[in-house]
Amino acid sequence: MSFEFAVTKDHENRRLDKTLHSIWPRLSSGELMKAIRKSRVRVNGRKAGCDYRLVRDDTIYVPWDPPSVDVPAKAKASLDVVYRDRDVLFVNKPAGLLSQSSRKNEDSVVTRAWSLFEELNNPLRMRPAAVNRLDRNTSGLMMIATNGSALRELQQMFRENLLEKHYLAVVAGRAPSKGIIDEPLLKDPNTNIVSVDKKGKPSKTCFELLATNGEISIVDIELVTGRAHQARVHLAWAALPLLGDMKYGIPELNNKWRNKGVKRQMLHSWSLKFPVPGGPFSRFPGQVYRAPLSRDFKMILTFLGWESLLDN
Repeated sequence: MSFEFAVTKDHENRRLDKTLHSIWPRLSSGELMKAIRKSRVRVNGRKAGCDYRLVRDDTIYVPWDPPSVDVPAKAKASLDVVYRDRDVLFVNKPAGLLSQSSRKNEDSVVTRAWSLFEELNNPLRMRPAAVNRLDRNTSGLMMIATNGSALRELQQMFRENLLEKHYLAVVAGRAPSKGIIDEPLLKDPNTNIVSVDKKGKPSKTCFELLATNGEISIVDIELVTGRAHQARVHLAWAALPLLGDMKYGIPELNNKWRNKGVKRQMLHSWSLKFPVPGGPFSRFPGQVYRAPLSRDFKMILTFLGWESLLDN
């Protein structure tokens, strides 16, 4: 059996191989590459390479069955929506929830997003995709794209550091009033541990003190770059490890606060600010989106008498 379809805006300017793999995710890479190499896949009736960039309304012929869509099982819970339109979904991710699933029907922000966009259950449409990802135990603002052009434009803004990204964190010790950490970060793929290493990627974190009692501090963090575990590792390197961080934190302090209800790293994706002018997303010039603090974060502020910070 065979199938033929026209390229929509979801897939324009994408590579041929990546587009086909996203539409037929169960097809092995070897089988897909062989079909393209042997000219059994054709674009507008002609042979095309794996790296061919698709143009809207291109006609693609493939020598296999039409695609089917694996609609995820009904979401286990809803999403706290901060903003939604036809292209993007901004949500306040709770701690403990994956940004995206690694196996079928696993609960995640992306999986839950399916239930909000029933029209995406068309197998030729792009599935909801994470623009930025947060660690499982980090809460806060996360962006989901619902079409290819939005995904590519927003990811480009992240790569070029055009978005101003702020996090709130509770750290051990007395933080200075301001600080800049400009140290390269290297991730070990075997252990999933990130460390400051001259062989790593350039990484820059700025922070500003909001409140402290000497034992712990609340800081506003701006991630100039966006590396894995960046805030956690940079602050630990600066002797300001995150409270509750089991991987990079201080066990004794974590245990003390665990009895008070702190059961994860106290890091919250607080806000995203779009540039002026707005670049690719010109309809958001200078717009700031914020995610309300989680219950455990509010608990610490209340316990320390810092409730007024919630008004800022």
